[in-house]
Amino acid sequence: YKCPTCNQSFSRNHDLKRHVKIHSGVKPHQCQRCGKRFGRSDALKRHSLVKRCRNLRTTTTSIAS
Repeated sequence: YKCPTCNQSFSRNHDLKRHVKIHSGVKPHQCQRCGKRFGRSDALKRHSLVKRCRNLRTTTTSIAS
């Protein structure tokens, strides 16, 4: 099975279907701690667990005087 965009070959159709999604640029899975986005849920899980994301998103807050 060959990717029509980059010509990379795969032995299983399932792997090709998963691969083709990277060309779309869609990244629906977002880290709740740092805001980084991922195209696949397993990549987010790896980022969260293995990399142990410690970066907090910076938010601006206004303090009323």
